[in-house]
Amino acid sequence: SMKHPPAVNSFLIADQVFRQQEGGKWCVIGIFDKITARQYPCYHPSLGLYLQLADAEGEFDLNVEFHDSSGKLISRMGGIRVSFPSRLMEGSVGFQTHHLPIPAPGTYFFHVLFDNQLTATNIRLQAELAGGSS
Repeated sequence: SMKHPPAVNSFLIADQVFRQQEGGKWCVIGIFDKITARQYPCYHPSLGLYLQLADAEGEFDLNVEFHDSSGKLISRMGGIRVSFPSRLMEGSVGFQTHHLPIPAPGTYFFHVLFDNQLTATNIRLQAELAGGSS
């Protein structure tokens, strides 16, 4: 059968992303798209990503790269194997990172890759200086 990589239908950045032991529901707690810190560089203590995927068939390695606005790779995360028996089935995936480095205030992007192929999804994260008038 043909492989068909997933489309990312929606995504959330949150403090905590985890799956319930019973029932398997995804829990997404503390959704945000902007962080503020008193000084940089800093580390975000706990950042999770939740992705809703559709129109996929086959097995894929899912990775997410975290880039600054110039395209420089800051961090790589994920390393999750996802499987879709049919393009009619939708799927969700989530994972948690700790101590994500944020080198400076500015705009950052999470890029989603399936089998090391970049998708069109750019998840934006804004980093600002606390108390600053930027």
